[in-house]
Amino acid sequence: MTRRIRILPQAKKSLSDIAAWTVERFGEAQAIHYGAAFRSRFRRIADKQAASKPLVHVTGLERHRGVEIARSGSHYILFAFKDGDLFILDVIHTKRNLLSVDLADPETDDG
Repeated sequence: MTRRIRILPQAKKSLSDIAAWTVERFGEAQAIHYGAAFRSRFRRIADKQAASKPLVHVTGLERHRGVEIARSGSHYILFAFKDGDLFILDVIHTKRNLLSVDLADPETDDG
């Protein structure tokens, strides 16, 4: 079964910010490479071939229930499955405090 990958607005903004920062620091070729790595990781997550864990197990915060976390390079991908689709909620740097993460709800934000 091929799951549809839906990237919510916050994740789109984060990916755009990551791309801009990468271009500035390392050039366009590296930004393209990093973008391809994210797309590949999203597909592996959608196909349930990537290691992940419940975000609530990491943060202990009830508001993170139903959200999974997976690593991609220096970033965490925060995601949820709904109605068979993969929803990418956000992509954040591994140095960010996970307790401060506030995510869109795929029930109310259809990306």
